[in-house]
Amino acid sequence: MKDLMTSEHPDWRKFIDRLEEELSGPGDSLNCPHDESFPVARKVLEAMGNFDIEESFSYFQENGGYCDCEIVFNVDLPDEPLSNDLFLADDADDVDDVHADDFSGGSMDDPGPGDEIGDWARPDWGD
Repeated sequence: MKDLMTSEHPDWRKFIDRLEEELSGPGDSLNCPHDESFPVARKVLEAMGNFDIEESFSYFQENGGYCDCEIVFNVDLPDEPLSNDLFLADDADDVDDVHADDFSGGSMDDPGPGDEIGDWARPDWGD
């Protein structure tokens, strides 16, 4: 019976390392063909041997990997949580709540000055 390549498989890290190596471009970039047939992942899994390739591809897709680079970015879970505040807030106090009301001068229930609901949404052309 062939193995399924998942993020829990003991060879997952080796698979990801080889996939990244095959996708490596200039600098830190990845040269991904963005092909849903996973040509690079297929090559790596075939070289590693004894994997159910099509079922592994189904697993990748179910976990957000629709091409070779998305396996790396979406399926490969980071070993440590993200620390960049732009992507992950430690608690709700770190994030400012922004609402449409902050910009429109009113809400859909209370549009602000004007005779009709539409008045608040039209620009003032000075008529």
